[in-house]
Amino acid sequence: MISRTNLAVFLLIVFNLILLGAVFGFVYVLLGVSVFANIGALLFIKHMFGNQHEILNDVEDVHKRVESFRRHLESLHELETYYGDETLQRLIMHARALNNDFVDFQERHSYAEAEEGDPGEENDEDADADDAEEEKEGKTSGV
Repeated sequence: MISRTNLAVFLLIVFNLILLGAVFGFVYVLLGVSVFANIGALLFIKHMFGNQHEILNDVEDVHKRVESFRRHLESLHELETYYGDETLQRLIMHARALNNDFVDFQERHSYAEAEEGDPGEENDEDADADDAEEEKEGKTSGV
């Protein structure tokens, strides 16, 4: 519902724009309105990206806490007293699933710049790791 104050301000702006258009010409008034609208749009976009960045940082913090919780559960599960406990095992699986959900959320909503090159191409680190693994397999199977 539009309040009376907002309606009055809107009508005053429209009336003043009509008067300015009559005095200076409507092209200059429209140009001025366009400049202010573009500046407002840019400020709004900047504000929205700032909010997005804060949200992603919060999600990353929660992700780290869930990962820490999962590691703590696994260390507890490995103690002699609780080794093989099915309840702890299910809790660990649940923590892993929740952790994976956070990773998926971060990937879907992250606007970070992609690395150079095609997304389907391997980066240098992955290629180096694959080369080292192939050399290790070649030495063990070739001897």
